[in-house]
Amino acid sequence: MALPRIRILALALAAALLQGGSATAAPEGGGAPAAGDRPALLKRLYRALGLEERVRSLARDVVQEVAPGDAAGTEAILKKVDWSPVDAVLLAELDRKVDAAALAECLPLLEGPEGGKVRRLLLLDRSLASVREALGEEARGSGEDGDLESRLKSVLVEAIVKSSPGLAVAANEKEAHRRLRNIVSCQAQMQVSARIDGDEDGLGEYATLMELTGAVGLRAGFTAGTPSTTDFSSKAAPLSVPMLTPALGKVDAAGIATMGGYCFRVFLPGPGGEGKAGFVHETGPPTDPGLDGDSLLIDVDLSEEIWCAYAWPEKRGVTGRRAFFVTAEGDVYSSPNEVAQWDGARKAPPGDSALTGPGFKAKPAAGKRGRDGDVWKAEE
Repeated sequence: MALPRIRILALALAAALLQGGSATAAPEGGGAPAAGDRPALLKRLYRALGLEERVRSLARDVVQEVAPGDAAGTEAILKKVDWSPVDAVLLAELDRKVDAAALAECLPLLEGPEGGKVRRLLLLDRSLASVREALGEEARGSGEDGDLESRLKSVLVEAIVKSSPGLAVAANEKEAHRRLRNIVSCQAQMQVSARIDGDEDGLGEYATLMELTGAVGLRAGFTAGTPSTTDFSSKAAPLSVPMLTPALGKVDAAGIATMGGYCFRVFLPGPGGEGKAGFVHETGPPTDPGLDGDSLLIDVDLSEEIWCAYAWPEKRGVTGRRAFFVTAEGDVYSSPNEVAQWDGARKAPPGDSALTGPGFKAKPAAGKRGRDGDVWKAEE
């Protein structure tokens, strides 16, 4: 069957969620869609693309990640889930991507007798450059915590935990780990783009959470010296397209952002990166950004190379147990958090907690006790 003129680009993001799924028989009741009721038309498109089953399949994967068990146990958990927040994410994406003309063109094809073939052709057309653009370039740097599937997983975790509170600890720990990995990706983009380049040497510097989320202007205060330093005394424009989910830009006076039952804080190197003064973090709120640490300044050259971040439970034993640490190399470590007992904003880990010695240049305590007394192990 030759695919009629259809707006592949508009549907590519939605069709990609069918990857790995089988095309089902098209629902009956096709025909040209009536104009005017856009929400109803989008729901029809949602069903016609087979996204409901794809979301359920993704949810099964999420449950297996946080609570491995048999199929019956997984289905019992899913029966309790309120799917409306998850469906809303996809419907909003379709609303953003598919215009009225595309709806009028596509629905009769998808709901008609050839609907199954159309869906299969949509999957094949993912190899087109236009599809790669829709799925790749637009998804990256969207400020929505990565690609659509990652965003769906986050919403699914929240929905599953809400319906089955006993899964909260495992689910929150999984999400904290994933968010640290996402921060690694965003920091890499920031450094390569050289959006922060105090000494104008073409080598970008790493950012704070508020900068990555577009919550504040990028730091532009610069003082030449040995070493040269930057701060927020002067600011450039904020990112027009956030690299990181805006929720992590809501930083408090201690530089801590809270999301999904975990606290997050990024450290950048102070002048020389040595000892306690070697660790500097941002301070909020975004309306009055600053830096904290002995120096209140960030080493320009070192911040082109190193940074680190921690994630720890908002309420230890309730929202999570383990603590996590990530380096600029992208290596994630976890500790049982039994000795240090990091717990919310009231008891937050200092920068050297997961290291073998003082200062930013010390090595991670991989398989050893960190300076906080807990053993840190590498995560896959």
